[in-house]
Amino acid sequence: MLTRMTLPVRLLSSLNHSLSYSKATLPSKIRGRVLKENVETKTPDIEEIYLRDIGITVKAQSLMVLDSYTKFMKMAAKCLKIELYQELYLNPEIREWVILKSPFKYKKHMVKYRLKTHGRLLTFQKITGVTADIYIEYVQRNIPAGVSMSVRKLEMDRLPYLITKSMMQNRTMEEVKEEDDKQRAADAAAQQDSYQR
Repeated sequence: MLTRMTLPVRLLSSLNHSLSYSKATLPSKIRGRVLKENVETKTPDIEEIYLRDIGITVKAQSLMVLDSYTKFMKMAAKCLKIELYQELYLNPEIREWVILKSPFKYKKHMVKYRLKTHGRLLTFQKITGVTADIYIEYVQRNIPAGVSMSVRKLEMDRLPYLITKSMMQNRTMEEVKEEDDKQRAADAAAQQDSYQR
């Protein structure tokens, strides 16, 4: 079982070093906008998306399978140089059913069924969108039977233009909005004049 786990990790590390973004081989899962294409090298310039953190929740009934898979996820993250911020052991979810042993009588004879689900939460911080997509796709392809996974991503975004403008000029938002509205009205009037000529 150890050889089965180490082989894909070696393949993943070679994938990380030989990743090229030519126009023909640009991955379809890359998140971001293509800004412009470099004419000399024929590769698109991509506006990178940065993620504040990624939370991957993994659940399974078998504790040994879950521990093995989380170890595999940590090894894959180490190969891609993704730093693990936090690993949480979630409280097990326990569901119990008590039903009759016989289909229609003998109420004293009952059977108790119990289902226990273990969980782990792995958190990675401050990684790029491309690296996160590659890592998540690789980990999901190698998920064992009986394990469920859910992924939560938090993107970092730029502040809106009006807020950054007011911060740079030390003015209130209302003043910036009024000036912006006046500028838009002047632009609309100039455009109307150009259409009338």
